[in-house]
Amino acid sequence: MNQNKILWKYQEIESVLEKEEKVLKEVIKGKEISQRIKAHKLFKNDFEAKKSMLKEKENRLRKLEHERTEIEYEVEIIKNQLYGGKINDLKQLENLMKKEEQKKEELNEIDSRTLEMMEEMDTVKEDIKTIGCKGRKLGKIIKNMLEERKKTIEKIEKYIIEKKREKQDIANKITKENIEKYLDIKSRKKDPVAMLKGDICMGCHMDLPVMTLTRLKEKEIIVCNNCGRILYPCEDE
Repeated sequence: MNQNKILWKYQEIESVLEKEEKVLKEVIKGKEISQRIKAHKLFKNDFEAKKSMLKEKENRLRKLEHERTEIEYEVEIIKNQLYGGKINDLKQLENLMKKEEQKKEELNEIDSRTLEMMEEMDTVKEDIKTIGCKGRKLGKIIKNMLEERKKTIEKIEKYIIEKKREKQDIANKITKENIEKYLDIKSRKKDPVAMLKGDICMGCHMDLPVMTLTRLKEKEIIVCNNCGRILYPCEDE
């Protein structure tokens, strides 16, 4: 196998390695997984916030129940005074009746607030259930994605190792002079080797002079007169 064909193969493997290393970098970065982890954290924060909200409403409900008990006790005292037959003063009886009516209104208000609080608690409980369910589902998805990511990383790393070995095997077949020329061109251009189709360099798409084409047929390492890339005639494949 002549040197320009070996250099072409070397460039192909380098291109594959660059692509795979880029893919590996993106897989390791795990952008999609990171986004899902952030979303899961938001679910968790929301879940904890809802639990705190529920606890607060439960405390407020207990206070309402305590207030109701106290008012009911006051109402019983007023009833005992009203119907105990010990008070004959009409003004005092009128005041007790007004006070009893006031306490009953307070009880109605507490009952209304209690009902509203219980409805709010039911809504929060439903939210907690929904958020918890979604959070668990997302957690499972993330776990599966992490497992798949690990397998993908191992697969790509194994492939890269194989390609690096192949690259080294090919490099051992390239002369010192030619590899130095290759690396020198690569420092200025992404692809140091360009395929030649007919008399056109596919690196710059320019026609080559007859003298250059003649030298290529003699299996020399020739660079393009225009772009300076090493030429590889495709008919040699």
